[in-house]
Amino acid sequence: MAKNKSGDFNMDFEADAKKIDAGGICKFCGSIYKKGAKFCDECEAVICPQCSETNPKGAIICGNCDFQFSTKSLRSLKKQLKLTEAAVAYVALAVGIAANLIVFVILFV
Repeated sequence: MAKNKSGDFNMDFEADAKKIDAGGICKFCGSIYKKGAKFCDECEAVICPQCSETNPKGAIICGNCDFQFSTKSLRSLKKQLKLTEAAVAYVALAVGIAANLIVFVILFV
């Protein structure tokens, strides 16, 4: 930790990262990640093995050097998308059922 001009203590992440020989600092959450890490421990950002750039969670291609992450990431993203589509469909179904139930109660009760 280092003191700033007002005398308060603050985190100097870059200095700390150099001291512990870290891989770098995540640009999404500011945490220090270890050398050779594939993901940020805090926010799960993807770290490019080619250029060490941090990419958003679930990234398939590095935004800096266009390195293509494993097809496993692509499969995971497709699976998440299917789950999201299914969740939306179930919510729409539930809303439709609730609306019909309300109409039934209004008309027949």
